[in-house]
Amino acid sequence: MKPVRKTSKARKRPTDYEGPEQIAFMLWLKVHYPWAEEVCIHVPNGGSRNKIEAAKLKKQGVKAGFPDLVFFLPRGEYHGLAIEFKATPPNDADVQTNQKEWLQRLTDQGYKAVVARGYDEIRQVFKDYISEPAPHVRKAVA
Repeated sequence: MKPVRKTSKARKRPTDYEGPEQIAFMLWLKVHYPWAEEVCIHVPNGGSRNKIEAAKLKKQGVKAGFPDLVFFLPRGEYHGLAIEFKATPPNDADVQTNQKEWLQRLTDQGYKAVVARGYDEIRQVFKDYISEPAPHVRKAVA
């Protein structure tokens, strides 16, 4: 008789509600505001990584809790816009302590730093932000 093997149930991967909404926002941005999409970056801090890769990324400067999207686009009194994006409720996740700390740190440095929940809200946050007057900006020298 063969020994009984313990079989572990495969863990169900959590559903990514946030990713598809953020992709939809970036596509909308590219179509309607291509000049703003060009100065927007996504910082891929989230996701699962093995310990070696996580340690390597940390040494390279990855910071836990940094906002999902940053627009290097001054408006009004702000240097830029940083958005911590969450999926549309009820599928939104809680804002973690380190995310709140980053939003405050960026606010203290002159950025508009906010949480946006869902596709509709992130579009409104962006539209409200760009409605502020743009300061005089010098052209970069190559």
